[in-house]
Amino acid sequence: MTTTQYLFDDNPSTRDLTGLDSAAAAISSVLLDQRFDTVTVGLNSPWGGGKSTALNLIAARLRAEPGVIVVVVDPWEFVDSGDPRGTLISRVLEGIAAEIARSPGVAGEQSLSDKLKASGVDILGKLDEMRKRVSWSKVAQVAVKSAVTLTPDFAGLVDALTPGPAAAPEKKGLRDFREDFALLLGQLEDQRVVVLIDDLDRSLPDDVLGALEAIKLFLSVKGMAFVIAADDDFIRESLRDALDLHGGSRGRFADRYTEKIVQLPFSLPRLSSADAVAYLVALFVQAEAGHDQATKVAERASERRAQGQVPYVAPNMADRLPTSTQIALANQIVRGMSTSRRETPRQLKRFLNNFSVRAAMLGAQFDGFPIEVLMKLWLLEQNHPKYFRDLVGTEPAGRLQLLKGWGQTGDDVPAELSGWANEDEKAASIIVWVDRYVSFAAATVTTLQSAMPLDQGQGQQLRDLIDSSIGVRKEALDRMVETPSPGDEDVARHLATAIVGDQSEYALQSLSDLAERRTDLVPAMRETMIDEFILGGIAAEHLPWISRAFPEVLDALEALPTVDETLRQAIVEERDGTSI
Repeated sequence: MTTTQYLFDDNPSTRDLTGLDSAAAAISSVLLDQRFDTVTVGLNSPWGGGKSTALNLIAARLRAEPGVIVVVVDPWEFVDSGDPRGTLISRVLEGIAAEIARSPGVAGEQSLSDKLKASGVDILGKLDEMRKRVSWSKVAQVAVKSAVTLTPDFAGLVDALTPGPAAAPEKKGLRDFREDFALLLGQLEDQRVVVLIDDLDRSLPDDVLGALEAIKLFLSVKGMAFVIAADDDFIRESLRDALDLHGGSRGRFADRYTEKIVQLPFSLPRLSSADAVAYLVALFVQAEAGHDQATKVAERASERRAQGQVPYVAPNMADRLPTSTQIALANQIVRGMSTSRRETPRQLKRFLNNFSVRAAMLGAQFDGFPIEVLMKLWLLEQNHPKYFRDLVGTEPAGRLQLLKGWGQTGDDVPAELSGWANEDEKAASIIVWVDRYVSFAAATVTTLQSAMPLDQGQGQQLRDLIDSSIGVRKEALDRMVETPSPGDEDVARHLATAIVGDQSEYALQSLSDLAERRTDLVPAMRETMIDEFILGGIAAEHLPWISRAFPEVLDALEALPTVDETLRQAIVEERDGTSI
């Protein structure tokens, strides 16, 4: 396998490579359970934990069932709408209409649309009428007031939901709107409408609040079911930001807000060591033999998981795949990574993508570089940057002695470093490849060396800034704002380098927030980011976080001759404000 085959896109998958189908089956069963008149399921996991893939699997299962209408909503549509509540309600109504219009009939039977027409029910017309009858901007204003005061403004709701003079006889607001919507669903001949809401944790606080209010106040009627896929910590934090208007009292309310809306919270499990190995093996098989073979391997792994067989992968499980080499490489990666850095599929993909870029660059200079040696040194560089800097800073004549010292056990050598040095191939036995790797890497770690090594307190601060918990990151930012210290610039520089690591999404959030709250650190972070190695790791999804405080970084990235046209176009759109 060539190293460039290790590049994987970061898009949600429609294939199950991590054993999520069992979760999708359980959630689908709940959504279809007729004992629930209406139900809302919360699908919780950190970013990159597989929520979008799980939603795709749920959607595929539900669409295969008779009597189910599936509507998928992307909260990115709420951006700049001015009214997330109205946008969500409108999108649901439009989605129901679109699904009915294209709903095929079972063999030998009429489609749902034809059945409704034959029975004299103009369901599409009624859906359109309901969508038009609401004055969305008024609903938004009234709903915000109701949420903040916790006392519904019925007079305002009546005004907001009352049709204009040219409409049918007047209705009286929220209660009748819900009744009309319930009656309309009752005409769908026992159809279940399931709304799948993805990426709510990527929305602004007001949009999060608006979406949840729309579900609770307007759409939760018999026949409706919802799945809200989001990082629960982020949702709670967004609700605090949106509702904490009176000195903190609403902050306590925000902690319980989701419990009033979500009847069934479901957390996707984080990857165990065995799960991570199985997922990496499936990715390697996908790169070498295609998606179908990867799916077969993943299915065999799921069977072994269900039977309690560990490890979940074994050689030749599916048509001579996976190979022993693929399994060995996956185990090497998982052993070398800390648990917090390989808990989600996205973390593992990004690790492999970054490795692939480094390996391709090295391969262009050194033929025959063993892939297991490449991975060993990459793990040192990513997981133990301080020791990697020590290796880079050591003269070639002294590196062998340094590596031998790392292989000793004792109080002077951390256990994780000793373990790395002694794992096959032993570090001291590959000194020729170490020298070649270091000679190349020395140019790319200039940025890291420009910052002083972090002491124990600074290292902990950096780890907190890239932690998966939004609460931990917020506390770390608050410390840097409330009690500035001389070492903050070094932490900020290291944070800037972390945007191309496997914790990049959390590093980007902290980087953007830190730039806004500590403008004195912006020059140091900017200088660090305008480094060819850092620029080379920036992808399109990073641009919104970078553009606000670091427009010069976009200019430097666009000027790179190696930037492909897709990324170049994304830079132009971000700069022009046309991207979502």
